[in-house]
Amino acid sequence: MTIREHFQRILDRAKYTTTGVVVPLVLIVLWRYPNLTKPQVLGGSALLGIVLAGVLVLVFRRRFLCPRCGTDLSKLHAKKVGRRGLFRKALTGDQRQFWQAWNACPNCGVSFDEEWGPIS
Repeated sequence: MTIREHFQRILDRAKYTTTGVVVPLVLIVLWRYPNLTKPQVLGGSALLGIVLAGVLVLVFRRRFLCPRCGTDLSKLHAKKVGRRGLFRKALTGDQRQFWQAWNACPNCGVSFDEEWGPIS
């Protein structure tokens, strides 16, 4: 497995975890409180999503480290794109991650096409 595939696998795990937790939670709330209005359901779902996103940020934090130098590549990518860039990406649907935009770590130059594992 390459470094690029490893990062994609971590992102997929985060997406599946989020979906696997949010959908049952929303269904449980709808089942438990059947008289909620649509705005209440949407607001509650948004609140659950925000709380879960915060928890997942803490859980998956520091998972996107360069295997050679230990640089947090997701933070570096966010810093290069900037907050406006991240918001614009979300609006336009351009969801390219750093391993899709870059071919190597900008700090040490390790290629994302190398095998994942301890690099000396």
